[in-house]
Amino acid sequence: MSAYTNNAIYTRIRTSVLAEVPGTNCTQTYEASPSKFPCVFAREIGRLTPPSTVTVANSQEIYETTWEVQIFSNLNTGAKEQAYKLMDAVKSALRTLYFVETFENPIDGSNSYYTLVARFRRIIGSGESMPT
Repeated sequence: MSAYTNNAIYTRIRTSVLAEVPGTNCTQTYEASPSKFPCVFAREIGRLTPPSTVTVANSQEIYETTWEVQIFSNLNTGAKEQAYKLMDAVKSALRTLYFVETFENPIDGSNSYYTLVARFRRIIGSGESMPT
């Protein structure tokens, strides 16, 4: 069993996405306009110690992490469906890691592609290992 690291969490997301739609551009590096489609951008956007878990010694071995995932699809027909299919793969991966979805929304814009954004949150203790 491995520890909950940024790379381990991202790898679970990437593996799930590629199993669903091979050839998807999966990245942790944000591009306002992806160079390759479909694209799944996933990264940790927040980390904090929940106030209720702080000890007198200020030991911060428990943290709350928030991940954001953005899906981009530029299909002429079916972009929305592809985006939701990819998001389902992301959700499947993060559910197995006990993340809770806290937000999901399509992003309207003048882009020539469909964008779907979601956020996921979880509290992680230092002694936890990722499930296999």
